[in-house]
Amino acid sequence: MQAPFEQYVAQVRRVQELARPQAAPGPAPADLPAGIRARTDEIRTLRAGNDWLLHNLVLDRDPAALTPADAAALREFSEALMLYARHLDIGAAYRTHRLLYRYAALHGDEPLMVEQLYGMGLALYYLNIARPRMGINLFGAEVTACFTEGAARLDRFADFDAATQDKIIRCLGNRRLCAPAVYGGNTHRPLEDPFGSYPAYKALFDEAMAVINSAKYRAAAPGLPWNRYAYAMHYDRTRFLSTLRTADDAQMAQDVLQSAEFMYQWQALEKGDDTGRFIPANTRYRYAAARYHAGRLGLEPLVRQLLTLRNTVADDDYTPEGMTVHLRLPVYTRSYLERLPADRRARYEAPLADWEQSTDAYLRAIPPNEYSDVIADLAGQVLDTRLGEAGATLQGPVLNFLLWRHPPTYVHSNMVASLAQWLLERAADTAPAALAAAACLPDAAAAQNQKEAMARTAHSAGLYHDVGKCMLLQVVGLYARSLLDEERAVLRCHPLFGWHLLCHFPDRQPEAMAALYHHVWSDGSQGYPQDIPPLPPQLRWVVDLVAVADCLDSATDDIGRSYAEARPFAEVLADLRAGSGTRYAAWAAALLDDPGFCAALERRLRQRRADLYCEACTAAR
Repeated sequence: MQAPFEQYVAQVRRVQELARPQAAPGPAPADLPAGIRARTDEIRTLRAGNDWLLHNLVLDRDPAALTPADAAALREFSEALMLYARHLDIGAAYRTHRLLYRYAALHGDEPLMVEQLYGMGLALYYLNIARPRMGINLFGAEVTACFTEGAARLDRFADFDAATQDKIIRCLGNRRLCAPAVYGGNTHRPLEDPFGSYPAYKALFDEAMAVINSAKYRAAAPGLPWNRYAYAMHYDRTRFLSTLRTADDAQMAQDVLQSAEFMYQWQALEKGDDTGRFIPANTRYRYAAARYHAGRLGLEPLVRQLLTLRNTVADDDYTPEGMTVHLRLPVYTRSYLERLPADRRARYEAPLADWEQSTDAYLRAIPPNEYSDVIADLAGQVLDTRLGEAGATLQGPVLNFLLWRHPPTYVHSNMVASLAQWLLERAADTAPAALAAAACLPDAAAAQNQKEAMARTAHSAGLYHDVGKCMLLQVVGLYARSLLDEERAVLRCHPLFGWHLLCHFPDRQPEAMAALYHHVWSDGSQGYPQDIPPLPPQLRWVVDLVAVADCLDSATDDIGRSYAEARPFAEVLADLRAGSGTRYAAWAAALLDDPGFCAALERRLRQRRADLYCEACTAAR
């Protein structure tokens, strides 16, 4: 690569290194906060440099002014930024592909257009947040448009070189990824019918497979990996096992079995062994589960087969295969075990419970590695599934694990928890009537009588207000540069993720609403997300306090906040007062009118923050 591109890549890697916890386990040394601050300052400097580089290399460039040499350099840059499951910078890769596509379109270079459409679609797919159960599919329409346009050259397939033919076929198959017809739109309205989207998926699948299996196209490009294309399509279709676990559908079950059998036979051929001993656990799971849903395997034999998969990888295997065994398979095994009668289920309960306990230990020990994006997405999905199936019994360990996954969010969340509690206690002592009005309590005495219970609620709501961020680490953990518009859109999903997660717990409604509303202005005029369930009036008070606490900590953090310089405490207080009645509730902002209380609050805040950074840094390490 040319020197400026190499510099950008090197600085991104340096930031990734600096962002990892540096302290050894044990008591925190006295100078640890200063060390964290020094790393944060270096990250901030590198971040500014990367912002400048990316703007000059990609963001501010006119495609009409690019030369062929420029295009070649940008293509090499995009390849360095995006590798399967080991992405360096997906957002920058997407913008680079988009720039190159516009350059190719201006010059009528169809092979380069197809290549960049494929790259754009894939990068947006990795950036996209698609959760049908939450009605979220941020970039689904754009992903589909990229792949559809790339596949549109199929009628002139024989006119292109092999590399372009490869991309045309990949685009054709990838039209299923995030397609709104399959995953729903970005409406915040969940898909209720688990089978409603399958006909649309099946149509895309069948159309792509008709081309992949066509003698005509294979003869036109005999060197392409046609069977690998087929494998990718079949692998993807087996994801409908999750749908089959919720209800029965004979056609879907037969289709999924066909795909699972193809995968199993392919792996047996690849390994040169038909005993199944060396076939990956993920394939063995899909084959066994598909056979069960198609009526070819009994439920109890399925459970026994799944339990044997635990020992197919090492306890410290953090590859995608290891993560599948340690994270996904215990969840799936539990769902099938629960279908057995109680007397037969009991004989398998102990080994599965032991597997689940090892899963928790595995999650806590996951190190930073080249699969960080996969880990973030997979852990979030698995935990979401566990919550849905097991309910409140997991709430403490699961929610705390989510915070620990991202030390800066852990610190910030604990800070907001403490601040919200301190503000609640201040309100109960000095403004109980205002607190009572915000909480729909009958009078000031009722607010004072409930002070301890409300303080616990305020603390808990503050602690979990940003828990949704810990399921979006592919963006939240991006320290090397400023966020792009696409990444900001992803980040703005975190209130919805937190709300959805906390709604699994019937006794966590205050926390759920604080997570959902803490970025919505008090008067409702601005903020995000919009078009959301109404805030119960009796919970207005906890949202008001968390919003103020959130601002107080995030704007004044002078230890580990790398994306912006900390602001003076007095300046932040002035902003809070200026936003009283609009962005912040007037009664909550008024708690900061007393200079003596604010001075004490600032001292407590600084000490608490330093302690938390030491705790998070040493424990995370």
